Amino acid sequence: MPVPVAVGVDCSDRTHVVHAEAPGSAPFRLQIANDLAGFLTLIEQLRQHFPAGDFGFALENPALLIAQFLMQAGLAVYSCN
Repeated sequence: MPVPVAVGVDCSDRTHVVHAEAPGSAPFRLQIANDLAGFLTLIEQLRQHFPAGDFGFALENPALLIAQFLMQAGLAVYSCN
């Protein structure tokens, strides 16, 4: 059964800081590069930490490259602004 995972992404030009939480799990934090390798690392690490995760990503700007990547990957992206 999928577990809802709230993922907040604090974006900047070079790196993104990620904080994820799910009911019954320890919070997860990660810093990634603002490039394809960083985005792939994010997905891989989240799936390892939350194997049954149903991810929802909160970002300040849905026009950012990371937001476009997440949406193309079929993941839910929510704009905070």
